[in-house]
Amino acid sequence: MSRDFKHGDYVPSELLARRLDELCDAIGAGPDAMAREFTRRIPAELDRDADLVLMQAAERIRELEVQVQSLQPAI
Repeated sequence: MSRDFKHGDYVPSELLARRLDELCDAIGAGPDAMAREFTRRIPAELDRDADLVLMQAAERIRELEVQVQSLQPAI
């Protein structure tokens, strides 16, 4: 990953999804992989640090849910 994205920058969803896949693989690979992948870096990397990637992904899901709800006709 990189330090291309600074505080407040928008990380493309494709990069977030790729990182989520990597984090899932690390969970399955065991404690050493988890220790390596679930770290926080200084300075923080919005497209790499697990906590930030998970937070951004959750936020995107919530935003998309709101958008989907607004597109559905009222019953």
